[in-house]
Amino acid sequence: MTKQSQEDRCDVLVLGVQGCGKSLLVRRVLNIAQNSSGSSSEKLDFDVVATIGVELQRMVHKRGKILMREVGGGMLPIWAQHMRDWRMLIYVIDASDPSMAPNPWSV
Repeated sequence: MTKQSQEDRCDVLVLGVQGCGKSLLVRRVLNIAQNSSGSSSEKLDFDVVATIGVELQRMVHKRGKILMREVGGGMLPIWAQHMRDWRMLIYVIDASDPSMAPNPWSV
């Protein structure tokens, strides 16, 4: 990938413990991005299966391309390996049970 194409893209890392809503958040962001670009609105499906491993989602927004990497909550021991070369980190916490959130500084 060329340096110019990397600059045109915002790389987003999405982390959080298992079951906190990472996949649902990523789906919602994708849905909003599609609607703002003129695509038809789809009803958001709330039935989510736990992410095993890593999920990549690409989208185009009016300000550029976005690559979202969602790392499954079960991969907590190796999160640090995924924390390089990202412009943005989204750390998802289930507000109904904040005690599930690990100490982010211990990762």
